[in-house]
Amino acid sequence: IAAQGLMGVRYGDRIHLFYKTSHYEYDPATDTYTSKASVPTGRTWGTCAIVNNKIYVIGGYAYPGGPTNVNEVYNPSSDSWSVKAPLPNNQYGVTRENPVINGLIYVTHGRNTPFYTDNYLYDPAGDTWRRKASAQHPRDGVGCCALGGKLYVVGEIGRAHV
Repeated sequence: IAAQGLMGVRYGDRIHLFYKTSHYEYDPATDTYTSKASVPTGRTWGTCAIVNNKIYVIGGYAYPGGPTNVNEVYNPSSDSWSVKAPLPNNQYGVTRENPVINGLIYVTHGRNTPFYTDNYLYDPAGDTWRRKASAQHPRDGVGCCALGGKLYVVGEIGRAHV
C-alpha cells in the first residue's frame, strides 16, 4: 500500500494505514503489520482523525466513483466500521493528519473540480457538520497539525494539474 494518497493515523502505540479498501495496523515495536477490517468505501486522500478511541476516515477519492463525502468510523476494540453523517462536499486532498481540536474534527481545503477553501467542523458526539470561515488560499494535498488550539495547514497553493 506504499502509494500516493495513503492515509494513516497513530492510535496508541500503533499506526493504522488505509489505502482504498486495505487497512493495516503497524506495530513499530515488532515491525509487523496486521490486516484489519477492510475500509467499506475504498478511497485515498481522505482525512483520518481520532476522537474517543475511534478512527474516522472522511472524504477522499473513492474507487470507483471519484471525489466522495463518505464519513466512516472504525472501532478498534471490535474491529468494525459504521457510517456517520456525510461531509457536506465531495472532496479529496483535504487535511489528513488528525485535525482534531477539543474533540472536533476539521476538514478543510481539498478539491473536486475546483480547489477549495472550504472549512468544515465535524462533531462526532452529535454526528453533525457545521461550516466555518473559509481559508485564504485554495489548495489540496495539504498537511496539517493541531497545536495550541489552532489548526495549521501547510502545502501547495492550488493550481491546475498538467
